[in-house]
Amino acid sequence: MLLLLVGVFVILLSLNALDDAQALRDHGVRAEARIVAVHDGAKPSTSFVTLVFQGPKGEVRADVGNFKFSPEPKVGQRPTVVYDPRDPAGNVADIRMGPEMALPLVGIIAGVVAVCVAVLAFFGFIRLPSKGRRYRNTPRRRPSSPRG
Repeated sequence: MLLLLVGVFVILLSLNALDDAQALRDHGVRAEARIVAVHDGAKPSTSFVTLVFQGPKGEVRADVGNFKFSPEPKVGQRPTVVYDPRDPAGNVADIRMGPEMALPLVGIIAGVVAVCVAVLAFFGFIRLPSKGRRYRNTPRRRPSSPRG
């Protein structure tokens, strides 16, 4: 049951990320931004930059993880970004990177596989490991009683 919930959750998150990527691809507006901070994490996936750019209603400040870190960004640089005019601070990407389409698609596939495995296990077509039960190949022996 938990696998089913996790699969549905992953599918929903991935669909939301795919919707954001499609919004950038279809309705994205280019703007010149200014880097005001570089947050270099321990891993590349935790690094991001803080940008300021002109949005539809004035200056927008956004933290952007979808940013090209080669060459290393520096405060004061002026990269070109693409943003969603409906959510300028929340949906921004470096124009060199473009919208992230691959990861949401992988998430959708993984979620569908998880849901399928959960449904097949529920109907007994496959067995998932369980903490409470161990399946044995040999029958249990009964203790012998003393003869007297």
